[in-house]
Amino acid sequence: MLSVMVKPTRHMSVVIPGLFGPPGIKRLPEAWQDLSLPALEEILTRARRETSAGNGLEHSLFALFNTETRHDADVPVAAVTRQWEAQDADGYWWLRADPVHMRADRDSIVMLGNEALDISHEECREIALELNRHFGGEYWFLDAANARRWYLRLGEDPHITTAALSEVLGRNILPAMPQGPAAGRWRSMMNEVQMVLHSSAVNQSREARGALAVNSLWFWGGGRLPGPAATNWSHVWSNDALSQGLASLMDIPRSSLPPEAAEWLDDDTPGEHLLVMDGMRDKVQLGSVEGWREFMQAWHDAWLAPLLVALKGRRLATLRLYPADGTVFELGTRDARRWWVRRRSLSQWL
Repeated sequence: MLSVMVKPTRHMSVVIPGLFGPPGIKRLPEAWQDLSLPALEEILTRARRETSAGNGLEHSLFALFNTETRHDADVPVAAVTRQWEAQDADGYWWLRADPVHMRADRDSIVMLGNEALDISHEECREIALELNRHFGGEYWFLDAANARRWYLRLGEDPHITTAALSEVLGRNILPAMPQGPAAGRWRSMMNEVQMVLHSSAVNQSREARGALAVNSLWFWGGGRLPGPAATNWSHVWSNDALSQGLASLMDIPRSSLPPEAAEWLDDDTPGEHLLVMDGMRDKVQLGSVEGWREFMQAWHDAWLAPLLVALKGRRLATLRLYPADGTVFELGTRDARRWWVRRRSLSQWL
């Protein structure tokens, strides 16, 4: 009896911002030398490299979900994540107003973000009450939803464009301040927010015990809730709030990110799967070379190497890597089995 070769029916797209390391990595050979990443080198060498829509995680995700956006406006991250968390975003204009710590450094103000703040639920509530008492009104309401994501509900378009928090981590914030017709008003408001936070009882208590102060809010990702769009994704795997929110908006099945590829490979759901790996991005933005190296090696061993084996073994039809930089590397089963193509070292791709 003749055996019939079964055509694989699963495709994996992996969004992984920060794949090629911190800026200037070429000048830091200690960052990539001695890393053992043969599967990544093989994929990059044999894959077709093409352009993709979107630059940066947020813009890339909106493009991958076919969500229409304007080139002269923010992608509406706040409305999408708010709807995912609270189901009350429709009908308002939303801005993320994330709590952050910023540090003055000579002629600049450096954004350290909020990962190290460890803000309690009670502290979130108290700071929001203080700011709402100071600014609050019919068209201004701040909700401190959790330690990482705060939301500002507005009645109308604030007429500004903003920079995503991820884009300014570890950098001078001054070039990334709000732009647009109302930019001056919003910059003044940010200064006023900082003055309120400076005198906040919560921050005084935090500083007394040696914790970092919540010394500013970062406004970004403004817009109204977009409508659902047609996509090809059969399942989304992610711990990222935006990709979970977009999947929810499009009514696409979604799950948290498994710790390794073996768990995903055990799931035999056919179709197009989207996996979002966002843990490397913060390390790159904050210039943590060692953090990038550790993440890269762990991700390679737990995910990339098994996916390449699955591709060669025809358990997977296509593997795509999106570094969220306007490119995509696509590898099919036939490409993956081209053993005669000589593998290029990672240093040639950085």
